[in-house]
Amino acid sequence: MDLSLPSNRPSNIILIGFMGCGKSSVGMALAHSLKWDFIDTDSMIEARYGNTIAQLFEEKGEGYFRAQERDTARIIANDRRHCVVATGGGFGAMIENIRQLGWVVYLKLPFEAILARMDKEQKAKRPLFSDTNAAQILYNARAPIYKSQADLIVDATKPVDAIVQAILKKEPL
Repeated sequence: MDLSLPSNRPSNIILIGFMGCGKSSVGMALAHSLKWDFIDTDSMIEARYGNTIAQLFEEKGEGYFRAQERDTARIIANDRRHCVVATGGGFGAMIENIRQLGWVVYLKLPFEAILARMDKEQKAKRPLFSDTNAAQILYNARAPIYKSQADLIVDATKPVDAIVQAILKKEPL
């Protein structure tokens, strides 16, 4: 399917949103529908550095991790085409000019719904989710940034198939 992306942008779809909003699940399903490659930026970083995100945060700090995200963004911008990219929760808020990577879709999900989706193990994999109150503050700070970066905003409370169809049709849910 041709999404008719602007010619000045790489032909990728970049999924942004807060931790736990479903970027990976939607990304895999969308990539399958399009017959495109799927990239998860956190997995890409973990594979390149041989550590989990939590380990990188603990051993090297958040600044180091954000530098790895910027390097990952450069790789995607320069070398990846026809990919669906599920980003880490901070990627959409921290990477300037994210639209240079492709068409940006914000998966918007209320904080309460994110809490309901995540179990203890999922929270443990996300270093910035160790304190729920701090995570809520971070969510509130990032939401307007995600919105400003997005070409399309989709209600992520919907089923994955409905979200994929909305993205393919470029229709907000």
